[in-house]
Amino acid sequence: MHNNNNKLTLSSSCTRASGLGRGIQVDASLRLDHTNAQQALAILCDPEAHTIFRNVERILHRRPLPAPPQHEQSIVSQVGRWRLGFLTGTFGLCVQVVVDRNACTMAIKQVRLPRELEALEERALERLANSGEDARRTGAFSGFEGCWTCVPMSSHFDGESSSSACEVHLTHCVRLAFVPPFPLDRLVRRVAEGVIRDMFRDLAAEADRRSGGSTTPVRASSSRRGGGRRRVALLDDFFDAERRRRRRLAAGVLALGMGVKYLLTTFGKHKQA
Repeated sequence: MHNNNNKLTLSSSCTRASGLGRGIQVDASLRLDHTNAQQALAILCDPEAHTIFRNVERILHRRPLPAPPQHEQSIVSQVGRWRLGFLTGTFGLCVQVVVDRNACTMAIKQVRLPRELEALEERALERLANSGEDARRTGAFSGFEGCWTCVPMSSHFDGESSSSACEVHLTHCVRLAFVPPFPLDRLVRRVAEGVIRDMFRDLAAEADRRSGGSTTPVRASSSRRGGGRRRVALLDDFFDAERRRRRRLAAGVLALGMGVKYLLTTFGKHKQA
């Protein structure tokens, strides 16, 4: 087993950048030891991504599109999952995925229905609707786009230098359908950050598993999070602390709501008197 020292850095900000409108941008990067850039890209664009990443509930349809050499392009309809502390939910979406093998990049962009998906078979949209998710109903989000970049890096172990390491960068932009009021704006940002954290955690675990010689993916589920797979210790500590902070935030929002309700009730009684 390798002794990995994977380190995650993540930041988010609300932005009004041109072309994005009102939205949230999340920038994150993760260093992977014992995994080169091509191997990391292979994990990210694995056709069985739902068995690796917990935020991909299931893949409903994948349609390849014409692309230049060393490029791959496809339209994917899937059911995603978001989490915020003990809260969770699913959503349907269709995305265009463009992979550049030479540059080790993967660009993802949510595509609008129905005009941009006229080439997609109707049965795929029917499966999306039958799953209980409507790709046309985006809720608070009006779309998103992102780009993964795998950068080769040198690693040093036992006094020897090796190129079998990389740093994975992600820039993820989410467009909002409306400007959320306080404190919902922070909650929306935390939902976006939580999805990215889960993806990087699953990426690190899958890279660690593959570098150990196994090629059979393990479903990213609650049983796996309970100890079914090897963990990356530094990431575990980071995410455990983040979950505790989210629970405290949820408890604080609930207490604030109950306090406001009590004050309004008391004020109403005094006014009647």
